[in-house]
Amino acid sequence: MLGLSIAQIEIIASAVYKAGLTLPHLQEEMIDHLCCQVEELMDRGMDFEEARNSVLKVTGVKELKKVQENTILLIDKKYRIMKTTMKIFGIASLALVAMGTILKLMHWPLGNYFFILGFPLLGGIFIPSLIWVMKKESKLKEMSLLYITAGIGSMAVVFGIFCKILQMPFTEFLLIAGYLLLGIIFPPLMLASLLKKTAEKRQRLIYFIGTFAFMLCISGDFCKFFHFPGALVLLLLGFFCLTTVFFPMYVMHKYKTDTYIKPNFIFLSIGLFFFSLFTILLAINASKDEIADFVSINTGINSTNTFIKSQNQELVKHLTTIENSCDSTDKTIIQSFRQSSSELKTYLQQLKVDLIMMCDKISKKEAEKVISNPQLLKDKGNREASLELFFPGHNYKTTSELRKKMNAYRKLLLSYSFVSETSKNIINKALEIENASLLNGNEPRESWDSRHFCQIPAIEVLNYLTQLGIWVQTSESAVSEDLLKLKDRGLVADISKNNIVNH
Repeated sequence: MLGLSIAQIEIIASAVYKAGLTLPHLQEEMIDHLCCQVEELMDRGMDFEEARNSVLKVTGVKELKKVQENTILLIDKKYRIMKTTMKIFGIASLALVAMGTILKLMHWPLGNYFFILGFPLLGGIFIPSLIWVMKKESKLKEMSLLYITAGIGSMAVVFGIFCKILQMPFTEFLLIAGYLLLGIIFPPLMLASLLKKTAEKRQRLIYFIGTFAFMLCISGDFCKFFHFPGALVLLLLGFFCLTTVFFPMYVMHKYKTDTYIKPNFIFLSIGLFFFSLFTILLAINASKDEIADFVSINTGINSTNTFIKSQNQELVKHLTTIENSCDSTDKTIIQSFRQSSSELKTYLQQLKVDLIMMCDKISKKEAEKVISNPQLLKDKGNREASLELFFPGHNYKTTSELRKKMNAYRKLLLSYSFVSETSKNIINKALEIENASLLNGNEPRESWDSRHFCQIPAIEVLNYLTQLGIWVQTSESAVSEDLLKLKDRGLVADISKNNIVNH
């Protein structure tokens, strides 16, 4: 039998190393096995190159990796368990998240249930098991930091997005930690690992471009989530580098160096497609001025508020006439009604002033000018101010007080016997503030507090506070009109007979 030279054995060994076999004993056995097959073909008349290509065509990269995987499965029970866990929970978690996304987009029920199940499985089970399996298969100690960084970063981003969707605490901390790990620490580690495997200049350039494009996309995602400037530029530039520079160069390189399509190439292509799709969708969303819609709504709300306020001023003039002509008991009821209305409107106005002061870091006098013209608000998209004002110390103190005042005012108005059924319906619909419960029937949802005040753009919070003021004035107007109707019928003195004033 013809023997192979040392150089020829090194060529075959190089093919085994490139296939990704990392178990030392398996490497030696596979090299010996392939050398024997090549020698056998050379005995039949083939030259070395023809024999090597023929053997490697039959025993390709996929088959070699499968041999290693099966070997590990046989000798390592823990690996078998983790590999099975990774496959099962990977499919299940992604399916649940995808279904929850569809239900959310279609505004159908049960969407949050799928997120509550899917995201913890994805971040808590699938990603750790995936990282463990990849580390086990690599057998490279120097890559431990790379896998740890990728695992922790991915888990932080997954749980950060989960918390953001459900308006839970720690969202910012998780997203910042995840994006810092994936955008700053992970790319250099990955690049260093890839550069160790090749000395070819063109391939090294491809790796540099891919890493740079990935960091641009991650930076754009980070800026988009936290509403920092430059998100659109980073996302578009990263998308351009990935799809029109890196990927074509990578494809051409693989076309010239590989004799067949490898699974890794397919996985990279699919992953790059979905990552690019996510990036371009974020870029499209970033290009839209989300604050413009709230500014437009603010204009309409302020117009409505001004109109109702002017109407109420006329009613107040008539109530003043009634108050001066009533006996002391009736006068007390009217004064209590007017005082309660005034105090609640003043409280809502003060909340708006405090919010504007926190947003633009201006004085109270300057903030009062902004209320009359919200277009003057500089930091309209500020989300931290509402969190600081309405959830000081991460508690519900301010929102609880607001809800308490709104409900107390509603109960006071409903306690008046002279209020008509029509007015009662208006008051109930306008002033009833839901509890902080997260349940609505069987469907979990955001609380009233979180939905309107937790990390919401300042202009949107101002809109909602103005809307609350409109509801208060609408209820006030309804009760005032009922009082005026009693006055016209000469029944003003009867309003005190069945009322107990709780001031």
